[in-house]
Amino acid sequence: MTSTGSSPQQAGPLLHHLLGVPARHERVTHVEHVPARQAGQVRWPEWTPEVLVTRLANRGVTGLWPHQYEAADLAHRGRNVIISTGTASGKSLAYLTPAIASCLGGGTVLYLTPTKALAADQLRGLRELRITQLRAACFDGDTPFEERTWVRQHANYVLTNPDMLHRSILPRHAQWSTFFRRLRMVVVDECHGYRGVFGSHVAQILRRLRRACARYNARPTFMLASATASEPGAFATRLTGLEMDEVTVDTSPKGSTTIALWEPPLTELRGEGGAPVRRTATAEAADLLADLVLADVRTLAFVRSRRGAETVALSARAKLADVAFSISPPSPPPHHHNTTLHPSHLPIAVHPSHLPVAVHPSHLPIAVHQGNIHSHPGAGTVAVAVAIGAVANRPNRRPHSRPPHLGPAGRLRPRPRRPPQQDRRLPGRLPRRRPEAP
Repeated sequence: MTSTGSSPQQAGPLLHHLLGVPARHERVTHVEHVPARQAGQVRWPEWTPEVLVTRLANRGVTGLWPHQYEAADLAHRGRNVIISTGTASGKSLAYLTPAIASCLGGGTVLYLTPTKALAADQLRGLRELRITQLRAACFDGDTPFEERTWVRQHANYVLTNPDMLHRSILPRHAQWSTFFRRLRMVVVDECHGYRGVFGSHVAQILRRLRRACARYNARPTFMLASATASEPGAFATRLTGLEMDEVTVDTSPKGSTTIALWEPPLTELRGEGGAPVRRTATAEAADLLADLVLADVRTLAFVRSRRGAETVALSARAKLADVAFSISPPSPPPHHHNTTLHPSHLPIAVHPSHLPVAVHPSHLPIAVHQGNIHSHPGAGTVAVAVAIGAVANRPNRRPHSRPPHLGPAGRLRPRPRRPPQQDRRLPGRLPRRRPEAP
């Protein structure tokens, strides 16, 4: 898939370059050209707090696009709404505007997200606004116990996940009574992940949340956001049990995009029942990455798992190392400076921070500006058409400020966890022992 912001004609040469090998011609099953889209008129709702307008103007945001304006205004008027527009269309600003307005008006906001990483990213953005009256905090499994009391008593914008809402907040709703009495808005981000059995559990948790709010005479507005929800209005109604308005027309700007569906070739191997076996998607993606970096094309690859991302990155680096050693000149004398490209310095990494090629798992919300990315192949089977569009729009998003930890040879490694909490048992109390079997 290729995305171009300033040069729509570049997609053609890139695809022709990848198809330069005759054996690859049959691997492209479909090519779709999506034209560029101009942005709609931007403006702020009349009720937007002046301090928020000033802070966002300092960051280059001069107003809301029409779909953001519509969703924000519906939520401000107390209408439950789901905004389902493309990736990088500004859904976060659509719910942040009424949410921050509620906080500045004396209310509270509950933000639900399926991952702690996304909550931390949202918290970082809220703190960068530097609004004194906005007291945002995360409440999840990593929150120290001494901080949880402060969150319950003082935070007016709480970011958490359905698990913590189910296991910690709702069973102790009396301790959160002050927060629930002033609850004005509930934001459910990335709501398309709540489907199947897990989605049915989250639906019950949201109904428990509504009952807890009713106990304290609160009727919060629910606002959902998703880029890949099918039938967003009906889906949001089933998830929350409430009537929902939907905003689905995307009016954000977008560069022209060429989407090519690539199918790995058949191999000589045979599988079950003698069926032919195709080459793995990770191996095919590694070849494409190597070809693109040799053509000096900035590339972002989306892989279905962390292990797959590591495999694609290392395989592409190995292919580039073979090319580098094959074209490198003989070793210079010791007194000359050696400029030969070393395999460990090849321009491929697992994060797109100013690097020609980057590989990252598709489930992590990370990408770079659209103008810096010319191609971004996705490795793995895409189940639905909307998922293709979501991946294709990822380069529109801003850079992530926290790159993943890299181990030797660019391997991903988990972030260091906090040290385990000290034993909080009361002094003098012995641990409970299990009775011994007779």
